[in-house]
Amino acid sequence: MKKNLLLSVCIVMLSFAANAQFNLGIGGTYTNYGGEIKKATPGVQLRGAYNLDEKKAISLGFSYGLPIKQTFADDESGSGYKLTTSFMSVSVLGIYHLIGGYEDNFSLYFPIGGSYVMGKNKLESEGEADPDFTLEPEDEKFSGLTINGSVGMQFKIGSPFIFAEAGFALPTGSTTSNTRDGVTSDNSNPITGHTILTLGIRFPFGSSY
Repeated sequence: MKKNLLLSVCIVMLSFAANAQFNLGIGGTYTNYGGEIKKATPGVQLRGAYNLDEKKAISLGFSYGLPIKQTFADDESGSGYKLTTSFMSVSVLGIYHLIGGYEDNFSLYFPIGGSYVMGKNKLESEGEADPDFTLEPEDEKFSGLTINGSVGMQFKIGSPFIFAEAGFALPTGSTTSNTRDGVTSDNSNPITGHTILTLGIRFPFGSSY
C-alpha cells in the first residue's frame, strides 16, 4: 500500500511539472515527536506545488523519517526489548505568501493543511526472554490524520530557491491499528504531536505571470 501511495504521489507531481506555474522542492527534515516517544529523527521531504497566482498555491508532499529506536531493559533478569518506530506521511497544504510572492527574490509564506501519517512499530527481544517483563503494543502498523501549520522563508539564488520552514502537526480524529496477528482495534489517534524543521531547495518551472 505504501509503495502504491508513493507512486501515486510521484505521478501527480510529474503531471504538475508540465504546468507553467509549478515548482518542485526537496529538503531535509528534523522531526521532534512528543507523546511516549519524546525523540527526534532526521528525514527527507519531497513537495510539489501548483501556483494559483503570485500569492497562493496548493501543494502535495511526501515525507519519510529515519527509524526511531528505543531500548527497554530489566536489570535484574538481564532481558530487554528494542522498539523501532518509523513514520512516513502524505500532506496536502494551502500556501499563502504574506511578504513577497512566488517569483520574488525573498518571500515569507505560511503552509496550512493536513497530513495522513503512517507508522510502524517493530518489537524485538534482546537477551533472554523474561515472562514477567512485558511491553505493549506488539508489532503493528498504525495511521492517523494531523492538522499542519508552519511558517517558511525562501531566497532566490539564480533560478532555484533555498527555503527553510518551521512547523507543527497536531493529531486529530480517531483511527484503527492492525497487529501482526491480524487483530484490528479502534483507537484514539495513535500519531503523536510533533514539530518539523525543514531546509531544502525548490525548483520553479515556467515563466512569469
